[in-house]
Amino acid sequence: MSDSLALVVLSTDNFSDIWPVFFSNFQRHWPGFSGKKYLIADTKSCDEKDVITLHPGLNEFKGKMDWGGRLLSCLPRIEENDLLIFLEDFILVKSVNETGFNKALQFFINNEIHFLTLGSHDLNRHGYFDLKNDFCRVKRFTKYRMTTSPGLWKKEILKTYLVKGLNPWQFEILGTFISMLRFEKFYMLNKNKYNLNYEILPYYIENGLDSAIVRGKWQRGILNYVDPVFFESIYKRGFSSPSDISRSGTIKMVMKNPFFVLYYLLKVLLR
Repeated sequence: MSDSLALVVLSTDNFSDIWPVFFSNFQRHWPGFSGKKYLIADTKSCDEKDVITLHPGLNEFKGKMDWGGRLLSCLPRIEENDLLIFLEDFILVKSVNETGFNKALQFFINNEIHFLTLGSHDLNRHGYFDLKNDFCRVKRFTKYRMTTSPGLWKKEILKTYLVKGLNPWQFEILGTFISMLRFEKFYMLNKNKYNLNYEILPYYIENGLDSAIVRGKWQRGILNYVDPVFFESIYKRGFSSPSDISRSGTIKMVMKNPFFVLYYLLKVLLR
C-alpha cells in the first residue's frame, strides 16, 4: 500500500454515534489497511486510537461549518496526496478485496487518475465498459458522474470542486455538470469484471440505496451486519422508511439557495 494513501472519512458532529459502527466494521473487514486514518468533523473527536480527527480552523469557524467548508479547511492538513474517501454511513459489510484494491491503487497512481470509484453498487453511471480491463473511464455525459461513493481522489483535484457553503447533494449534482465541461480523468470499476458478488469495497446497500443512513436514519437491515453492542445507539437514532426518500427532497437540497448555485457554478468553472 502506497505511503501517499490515506483514508479520509467525511462526517459531522451530528453523526458521531455512527463513528464507532463505521470504524468497527472497517477494522473487521479490512484489518490489513495500513494507511493513516482521518476523520473530518465539527468539534467532536473520535475515540478510536488510530484515527486522527480534524476540525475546521478556528478563524473559519462560526457555528457549525458546512460540508464544503469543513473539507476545504481540513484537506491542507492531510499530508497524503492520494485519498480514499468515505462518508461515515458507507459501512463495510464483507471482507475487502485487498488484491483488487492494490491493483486499483496501482492503476490510479501509475495512470495519474483523478477520481476512481471502487464500489459496484452504482447502476446509474455509464462508462466505456469492455471485456478486458478492470477499470474504465466514466462517460462525460452521464448521471452522477461526480459521486460521494467510496473512491480514490487526488487531493488537489478534489479541492477544486469545493467551496464554502457546499452540501453533498450539490457536490454530486452540480459537480457532475461542471465535470462534464472539464477534462479530469474519472474512472470506475468495469461492471463486466466486478459486481455485487465480486467487488472491491463491499459496503452496505438496501432498497437500491448505497448508504446505511437515509435522511438521518438507519436502514433497518444494517442490524444484520454490525456488532450487537451497537444496537442500542442504532435504535436510538431510528430507522428510515420509503416515505423518507423522494426526488423532490434531493432537488430541494440542491436548489435551497439559487444564488449560491450560480456562485458555485461560476467559481468552480472559472478556476
